[in-house]
Amino acid sequence: MNGTLSCPPPWGVPGTSSPITLRFLDPAGAKTGKALSTGNPCDWLPLADGSTIRASLVDVSNPDVFVRVADLGIPADEDLTPQAVEGNVRLKAMLEEMRRAGASAMGLDPDVESVPKIVLLFDNPSPGTDIRCLAMSMGQAHKAVPLTLALCLGAASQLPETIPWQAMGGQKAIVSHC
Repeated sequence: MNGTLSCPPPWGVPGTSSPITLRFLDPAGAKTGKALSTGNPCDWLPLADGSTIRASLVDVSNPDVFVRVADLGIPADEDLTPQAVEGNVRLKAMLEEMRRAGASAMGLDPDVESVPKIVLLFDNPSPGTDIRCLAMSMGQAHKAVPLTLALCLGAASQLPETIPWQAMGGQKAIVSHC
């Protein structure tokens, strides 16, 4: 490829190349018909033990359920990596329960494992970033931020009172993954 565009590590790759321009036209409501599937910036999802968890149910490019790690009772200093999630059967079961509750609240079939995705948001972003997340898809912890999730997270961070908006205060964000 020819070009002079440069985006060096840690955000990009070494060298130069031609720019790639992407446009996502009207991605809101891809599956549910609206960005805030329930019409609310936050909802309380019921869990089997009688408790509830606060979540933002956002559908921009793909439906996602955003939850704060702190609301799960996980200590802020715990190193919650994709590998740690994969090794925690209890946590994975709880996240799947939240995914299913979120799917039902969004009017989606909870038996379809591909949507919505669960997105855990951390209160302590990595150095050089504004928001840190970990995504779950089909019961597996992602090792990177999927493109559709990045789009949804970016949009959700601009929707007043959603959990991502609260994390960002409505500012533009640099996203990092665990």
